[in-house]
Amino acid sequence: MSLAAALSIEQRAGLMLFGAQEYSPADGITPAQKKYLSQSQVRNVNYAGPNNVEANVTWSNQM
Repeated sequence: MSLAAALSIEQRAGLMLFGAQEYSPADGITPAQKKYLSQSQVRNVNYAGPNNVEANVTWSNQM
């Protein structure tokens, strides 16, 4: 059985979700982001903005 067959449609969509427009890592994780991440099936967030390693790592750890 493939992984995709074992997942719901929402879980599969969460594997593919990409968005960088909603946050600035230096600002920390927002209440809206916390709510979204806790209620969605998202499994990965990629950031394609400026590479501030400390801010990016801090934000990722807050997730």
